Amino acid sequence: MKATWPVTFEGGQLATEVRDSPMCTAEVKSRLIREVMEHEATHGSCTQTFIKKVRKQIRPRATP
Repeated sequence: MKATWPVTFEGGQLATEVRDSPMCTAEVKSRLIREVMEHEATHGSCTQTFIKKVRKQIRPRATP
């Protein structure tokens, strides 16, 4: 059976943020959630650096 959602608490939390982001298209959301699951598979959990990287992509850019 293929996983469709991250298994760790941090991964699930991050994937929920991605899913609920009004800034991203459906394609971007599915790509980012897949990246979260792949990161968990290789690292065991989501690192803070990885979480920051993903959040940077789903948050609106600050305008000066």
